Amino acid sequence: MQVTLIPKLRVQFAEFLQHRSLKRLGILYQSTCVGFGYGQ
Repeated sequence: MQVTLIPKLRVQFAEFLQHRSLKRLGILYQSTCVGFGYGQ
């Protein structure tokens, strides 16, 4: 049972990390766009 449970957890954890990093990139992208807008 543990052997089949671990890969599922790893996949969920990977998706979770991916989602978080994408969210962070979005925030970073928005802030830089705003920064460039003020720069001009």
